[in-house]
Formats: sequence, structure tokens, C-alpha cells
Amino acid sequence: MKPFLKIQEVSDELGFHPETIRQWCRKYDGMFAIHIGQEWRIKREAYEALKAGQSLEDMKNGVS
Repeated sequence: MKPFLKIQEVSDELGFHPETIRQWCRKYDGMFAIHIGQEWRIKREAYEALKAGQSLEDMKNGVS
């Protein structure tokens, strides 16, 4: 499995608009995503946590 996903992949899988994913990337930089060159890459573990129903705020606060 790839350790990072593209914005469009996460958008398609989770049903959020790509701009929403970009906003999360900027707000939760380092925790949710990393900037590689000029593109964001979403960390697989963050994507999996979202898919399982965990909120980004919970991830930020270390709540499982």
C-alpha cells in the first residue's frame, strides 16, 4: 500500500470536495498531510482514521 494519497483519491473515497481536503491539509499540516514539491500528499494513517470515523480534531488531540 502507498504511504501517501493524492487529494483527488481521498476526495473520491470519502466524498468530500477536493478544496475541503486542501483546507484540511493547510490546517493540519504535518499531522494529516505533507507538502511534497507543489502538491499535498495525505498520510495513509490519517486517511484510514477518517474513513473509520475519527475526526481530525480527535487526531490532533491524540484521541483514538
